[in-house]
Amino acid sequence: IQNLAADRYLLLPSAGAVLALAAALPERSERWAGLALAGALAWTTTLGILTWRQSAVWHDTVGLWRQTVTYEPMVVEGWRSLAGALVEQGRHRDAESVLSAGLSQHPGAPQLLQGQGSTRLVQGDLAGAEVALLAAIEAAPDLLKANNNLAIVYQRTNRLPEAIALMERTTQ
Repeated sequence: IQNLAADRYLLLPSAGAVLALAAALPERSERWAGLALAGALAWTTTLGILTWRQSAVWHDTVGLWRQTVTYEPMVVEGWRSLAGALVEQGRHRDAESVLSAGLSQHPGAPQLLQGQGSTRLVQGDLAGAEVALLAAIEAAPDLLKANNNLAIVYQRTNRLPEAIALMERTTQ
């Protein structure tokens, strides 16, 4: 399992644990069986309602990452992924706002600076993209996407020798 925090991977295996637990319980009178059935019904109803509410969050990528940022604001990946999902939907201004909010929580976070540079590049703001990408690379020189996007900025601003030198360093 690549991500133990993702509960969806554990739903099917948990059925085996529940069946094993049920099989291990001793037999009880009909009175206890009725109480157990009522308890199981209440528990199933509660979990069903919670699942129904959570399915609205799992419905789309933006909703999922927005909830991640709301409940886990200290996770940089949540901010970056939310911004990326917004960019995929063409919501560049919203992505910029998310990245700015993320950077206020995590000043100088290379992944967020890389996202900011990538978003600005998509919008055609080459100067803004260059500033953000340089800051990302300064903080984490091994960010391949930041290096690649900075090379694109150099190429689009007719600075081919800089683009070539950057990509040579990156590929080494």
